Amino acid sequence: VPDLVIPGGESAVCGVGRTRKWPASERQAKEAALEAAGRHIVSYGASCVALAHVICGQLAGYVEHHTNLWDCAPGVAMARALGLRVRLTPRDDAYGVDLEIDRG
Repeated sequence: VPDLVIPGGESAVCGVGRTRKWPASERQAKEAALEAAGRHIVSYGASCVALAHVICGQLAGYVEHHTNLWDCAPGVAMARALGLRVRLTPRDDAYGVDLEIDRG
């Protein structure tokens, strides 16, 4: 994880899941909004890895839309247990959930 922090010692890095089911234009808009808010973007290619970094405090948050619940459920449970802000939105299509977690 890049050693980037914002005032107060919080990580300035946010993980973004780049699932092929999430339309690139929507993902790029989300990444642009995060960058405009002062975040740097990383993608590990596996939500479980990024969620572990969020839970350990190495990432400020994680976003992935059009993901499967079984890919993120353990990380969501741990994040909620730690009091992190978790937004898990069911989708009306066949692609499960939209997930956003942040340490804020």
